[in-house]
Amino acid sequence: MGIFDLLKKFGIFTQATKDIPGCITNPKEIHGHLKHIGEQKIPLNLQLDGKYEQYSSLFLKNTKGDPSAFFIDPLVPKEGNRILEDSLAATFSYTFERKRFTFDTAFAGSVQREIKTIKIELPRTIEESDRKKSGNIAGPLETPLKVRLAHLESVCENGAPLDLKIHDLSKTFKSSFVHVSKGTPPEIFIDMLKPKEGNEQIKKSRDIHLSYNFQNRHFEFESEFEEIERKTITALKFRVPRAVEEVMLRRITTIAPADGQSSTLLERRRFQRVSPATGSPVNVYLGYGRGKTELANISVGGAAFYTKLTSKDMKVGSVFYKMTLALPGEEGKIVIPKAVVRNIVENVAVNKKTKNLCSLEFFGLGITDQDAIRRYIAKRTRETGT
Repeated sequence: MGIFDLLKKFGIFTQATKDIPGCITNPKEIHGHLKHIGEQKIPLNLQLDGKYEQYSSLFLKNTKGDPSAFFIDPLVPKEGNRILEDSLAATFSYTFERKRFTFDTAFAGSVQREIKTIKIELPRTIEESDRKKSGNIAGPLETPLKVRLAHLESVCENGAPLDLKIHDLSKTFKSSFVHVSKGTPPEIFIDMLKPKEGNEQIKKSRDIHLSYNFQNRHFEFESEFEEIERKTITALKFRVPRAVEEVMLRRITTIAPADGQSSTLLERRRFQRVSPATGSPVNVYLGYGRGKTELANISVGGAAFYTKLTSKDMKVGSVFYKMTLALPGEEGKIVIPKAVVRNIVENVAVNKKTKNLCSLEFFGLGITDQDAIRRYIAKRTRETGT
């Protein structure tokens, strides 16, 4: 059985997500994409069940060869790991090769993994570079020992990337902090070096220089290589997503009230958004007897509809429950369990009885309904050529 068949067996690929602009939907491409970001330990942000709280982590290399899952480091802050266990959905966002990506998936449990690490000596002094000096800790972090340990524990907890120079060599290698031991003496563990030849060269010249950024400040220290050691870590396991979407930037023009001059901004839009065809309106039923209105545009992550209500009648943050809509060409109605009002713009709709525009963000949307919206977006994109 090939990887395509295996992904299909696990329900990771469906025809519904095929040919969507701005998305990686081919199972082989998704597998390759996750492999690359795992090898490079790309930093990520994660949101749970559509809530605004964000947690940080790092992608990990999938050494187990399981095509249905990928792995990340435990979340920071730590309480996110407890919340994760009871979550229904997780939204990932990250930057890779100067592009911003996002996808939704589900938590699949914690596992113990063995990795190779480089063990180095705890430095006696950590210097903060003058060019970025700020905050409470200035200059060398020499004593007491607990100050250096607390600093390095925070750095490791965030998986901070680092540059490493081996004495007698001009080349710089890349790595990231993994763990600080509290033994006697304390030791630091970092990831294996990139390029790979650095892992052999570091054995020949034990003296090393590390530099890294942490909390908008730059630090450096000298240390010594001790040995390459295998270490068991906790990793979080997630299901491979059906689609990885590139975050698009759209250009908007605003008018500054003070001087009347227009200014151009770039707004980050997570999902591609389309409007219904002229002459083929889509009705939105607001749920619980609130009546219906007309859809202005829709994406997998949210929608906008026309309304007579103003910002005084409906506040930002208001919630709609059990909204429904029927998209042309799709069987049955799409049910939106929860939609939160994110913006209301008045007097923008031309030739509409309801002149105001209300923008919503979706929460808890089912996979089947997401796929229906994706098919509709792909259809409207082909029709409009955008």
